[in-house]
Amino acid sequence: MMVAFCILCKDWGSLAFVSGPVLFIYYLQVAHEEVFLAAKFPNSWTQYTRDVPRFIPQHLSNRMLAGWSLAQWIDNREYKALITSVVGVMAIYCWLCLVR
Repeated sequence: MMVAFCILCKDWGSLAFVSGPVLFIYYLQVAHEEVFLAAKFPNSWTQYTRDVPRFIPQHLSNRMLAGWSLAQWIDNREYKALITSVVGVMAIYCWLCLVR
């Protein structure tokens, strides 16, 4: 979200400052989760890593949302990220309108 807000504000200096640490933390988190998942699913993890790209999907399909569940989305409190993003974008928009 920090990277997106920097882009939205066209604040390239902050984007350059924020991108390095964000990418580093993201990479560390992915590495940590891969170790965890490899231990949890030892029989299928190798095949999964061959079939699924690490960061960017090669193509989008309807299967990607096949296991999606609104109940799980609510249970995981994912709506908090959506609300925060909407409020953040609205706040930036209002601030940009005031500056002009």
